[in-house]
Amino acid sequence: MNRSHLPLAASLLLACQDSSLHAAIVTSSFGGAINNNWNTAANWAPAVVPKNNATDQYEVTIPGGTNVFVNTGATINTLDVVSGGTVTMNAFQSLTVLGDVTNNGLILGSGTSGTLRFSENVDQVVRLSGNGTYRLASIGASISGATPSSTRPTMSLRATAIWEVTP
Repeated sequence: MNRSHLPLAASLLLACQDSSLHAAIVTSSFGGAINNNWNTAANWAPAVVPKNNATDQYEVTIPGGTNVFVNTGATINTLDVVSGGTVTMNAFQSLTVLGDVTNNGLILGSGTSGTLRFSENVDQVVRLSGNGTYRLASIGASISGATPSSTRPTMSLRATAIWEVTP
């Protein structure tokens, strides 16, 4: 390679790396226009199933008066359950929230082995706020945090019957 092209090549490499590091933040709200399933695009505004990927990171709101069934595995940045809203974990499905959870409604683990997981980063702090209820109502349903580093505590809640945690 000609040495005169090195600064241009380095600039192009940095530009490509920089643009790939920043995914768009998408604010997504559940409306339930078709049914109550998380995995139905037409239930959401915008009409895309919220699941983080390389280009889009989702901040999800569940409005009052709606009940969404998590019927697919999904990872999102934040979750806001408004008063009167409900998130129900279906059997063997998991919802991972990488950031903060504001719950003023109900988050229900009703399906066998349905999981609400907070963060995948072992040293990330996730804030749980709001006046809502987290309820585990099925054997194997769980709410958990990431496996901690040696200096961080862990949180793991499991149900063998109806168990309710109210912040």
